[in-house]
Amino acid sequence: VKTAPRYVYAAPQGVTPHPVGPKMTSIGQWLWAIRATITAKMDRKYENWTLGVLSAGVLHLIQITLQR
Repeated sequence: VKTAPRYVYAAPQGVTPHPVGPKMTSIGQWLWAIRATITAKMDRKYENWTLGVLSAGVLHLIQITLQR
């Protein structure tokens, strides 16, 4: 992918993340990064979250579990 993938905001597990957020930053050849913040309010409400990355028109879902 030559253009930066876009972060898709986090959603509780079972819900598709939306809308499309900011572009990622290149940190090397074929490597992209972005900082995603999980707030204390989000942590209290749900333990399992889904992050999304939109790359070349394909939405990739990443499952995360918050550890307390």
